Amino acid sequence: MTSNAPNSVNDEMRFRELVIRRRVERQAEFIRHLLIYVVICVMLWAINLWQLRDIGLMRTDKWWAFIPMVAWGIGVFLHGVSVGMSRLPRIPFISLDWEETKVRELMRQENAREVQ
Repeated sequence: MTSNAPNSVNDEMRFRELVIRRRVERQAEFIRHLLIYVVICVMLWAINLWQLRDIGLMRTDKWWAFIPMVAWGIGVFLHGVSVGMSRLPRIPFISLDWEETKVRELMRQENAREVQ
């Protein structure tokens, strides 16, 4: 039983390192997603305003850049929530916390089977 203790400690440390690395990777993915969103939205608004220069800025039926900005913005917001970039409550099956909890639970079950 004592021979398993160092391995389980090492396994736990490796697992924690992997979890932290994955969390950092997901946060970096979110930041890239957010930056791409901002750049593309600026470009869409520039194109939209360029098109409106001839017909007048008061024609609100021609402000099409608003639609992809809002639709994609919802996706960016949910991506941010899923990686914990917000203080909003976590959504089960989306958040990294749920994933970590589930992995630990499955690891414990697997270790229990190996002991038996």
